[in-house]
Amino acid sequence: LAEPFISRSEDGYYQSVADFVRRRLGKEFLDYAINPFVAGIFAGDPEKLSVQSAFPRLYRLEEVYGSLIKGMIKGAKERKRQAEKSKQSAEMFSFKSGLQEFATGIAGYLHDDLQLSANVIRIEREGSGYRIVYRKDGEDGAVKANTVVSAVPAYVAARILGHLDPEVKQHLESIEYPPVLVLFCVYPREKIAQPLDGFGYLIPEVEKQHYLGALWSSTIFDGRAPAHEAAFTIYVGGARQPELLDRPEQELVQTVLEEFERTMGIEADPVLVETRFWEKAIPQYNLGYIEHVRCFERFERENPGLFLAGNYIGGISLGDCVRNSRPLAQRVISYLRGEERSETGKS
Repeated sequence: LAEPFISRSEDGYYQSVADFVRRRLGKEFLDYAINPFVAGIFAGDPEKLSVQSAFPRLYRLEEVYGSLIKGMIKGAKERKRQAEKSKQSAEMFSFKSGLQEFATGIAGYLHDDLQLSANVIRIEREGSGYRIVYRKDGEDGAVKANTVVSAVPAYVAARILGHLDPEVKQHLESIEYPPVLVLFCVYPREKIAQPLDGFGYLIPEVEKQHYLGALWSSTIFDGRAPAHEAAFTIYVGGARQPELLDRPEQELVQTVLEEFERTMGIEADPVLVETRFWEKAIPQYNLGYIEHVRCFERFERENPGLFLAGNYIGGISLGDCVRNSRPLAQRVISYLRGEERSETGKS
């Protein structure tokens, strides 16, 4: 009730999500709402994530309206006036045959110049452009280009771009990517006591479980399992519990499935269990992340025609990456037309 009367923060880039929420809404709200929420989005730790870098819209409510509660009320009115959908009510999307369908669709527009299964070794400056050195089928090759868009993860960008700028290499390498183990499991629908009438669930850290949460995959999207079965995706580890992934995988999977089955009221063995271990899963927008962003912006200014992209810049989700791609494409087009070079005095 006191939240509307609490003063604004001084600098959200150096304030953790946990500190922000404790100050405005209290410890219980942090433990049982925000902690699992952060685990579900970032597989992250709210004590380490920067509130302004990781959740800029949340921080903006305080910055613009002086209160989260006031901001939610006034923001809803503004969206209604502008006929804009809130993020909470926006429809989720996927692809009928999985995310590979998205990549295959993009590849269909790139014609014959697309080099698949080519490992980029490094990117070099060459005149006013760039030379991309790669290895494919055991042989080295190179491509010359006026512009380069790097959309690989930060730790890969550090390897292929680091020699151009030691400082940007250090920033790219220091971005944390915690490990995550993903379990995809299928059970007979008739053996599940819990009604599958939602999205899934996330687990507060104080509950001391061995997984972060579960998505009810076949409830969210069609085509994920036969009608008489139900499919689930379970997430383990992350920045909250990275030490779990040091355990033998088979032992950990068994423990997680036992806890999951107990929560869901499942009295049957899974029909299918598949696992995928991501050693470096999701970039963490930790405290002081703005310093990384400033370094990347400086690097782009000093290397005209080279553009950094990916989910370590401007948002981690697929939706964020799609949204960010249009202004990035417009910047590349402007550069090729000479507009950006003229503005920076590089023409």
